Amino acid sequence: MFAFVLGLATVMGAGDQAVERISVPQQVLVQGEPDVVIKGRLKKERRQEAAAFVRRVAPMPRNGQLGRWQQPICPFVLGVEEEFAVHVAARVRAAARQAGAPVGEPGCRGNALIAFVPDAQALIRIVNLRHQRLLAGVPFADRQALRASRSPILWWASSRIEGSDGDQIQQDGLGSLPQLRQYRSSLISTLTRIAYTGATVLVGLERSNGQRLDALADYAAFVLLSDARPTGPTPPVPTILNLYTAPAGDRPMGLTDHDRAYLMGLYRTPTDRTAMVQRQAITNRIVREGIGQDVTSGTD
Repeated sequence: MFAFVLGLATVMGAGDQAVERISVPQQVLVQGEPDVVIKGRLKKERRQEAAAFVRRVAPMPRNGQLGRWQQPICPFVLGVEEEFAVHVAARVRAAARQAGAPVGEPGCRGNALIAFVPDAQALIRIVNLRHQRLLAGVPFADRQALRASRSPILWWASSRIEGSDGDQIQQDGLGSLPQLRQYRSSLISTLTRIAYTGATVLVGLERSNGQRLDALADYAAFVLLSDARPTGPTPPVPTILNLYTAPAGDRPMGLTDHDRAYLMGLYRTPTDRTAMVQRQAITNRIVREGIGQDVTSGTD
């Protein structure tokens, strides 16, 4: 992953000159807010909503499972001044700790890159044409989605299949198929897990002008930790993934309750489970946290 960071830094060139495009919003004092009426929602409704959110966000399974970080995640930030980079990395670490993911301490070897670049799509085109080695380990379907995405923020992750106890898949000889030796059986466990080995987020500054730095950092944190599906309809719930699509007054300021519950459900479920079980556990976590229980029905 460190070699990848050096390679992308070379491709980016002078990307750090774009730091001045990040604006710091002024404090806004809202007075005279109207009273509202809050009504409870049925648990069935909340479960349906949560399940729809999970289906939209969860990436395509690999080997029938959702991936996550097994080694400590170590964020590395390029393209902004040092004080901004430290702040962004700190927010990523905070989100990871809250989710229950393993976290590397400052000074660790970077494996989760956040690069602030003038134009994310333009950089991906350069990578596809001249530096495809930088996408090594990324599934073919994810590469296609990356090329097709028009999002201001692009991301991808590389992963590997491990034994549920962390054993590496072994190869007996040249040309032989990789295999995993297991000496136990289970009706519940898959005996394997998907472990992220590295991830990258490209934040396009030309289309992010006016966005809060904290919101951009939390967006990066969510997709780094989840490898969220990059394409699809806008989730119908409050989520950091709606940062660019929500009306200006409704833009999330950071990770929402749905986002936090999703990550906690992902990282606090046993790793050796099928994607169906993992998605169900994430949905259950959102419902159990009471998220979406109350809705605003109007002024009083």
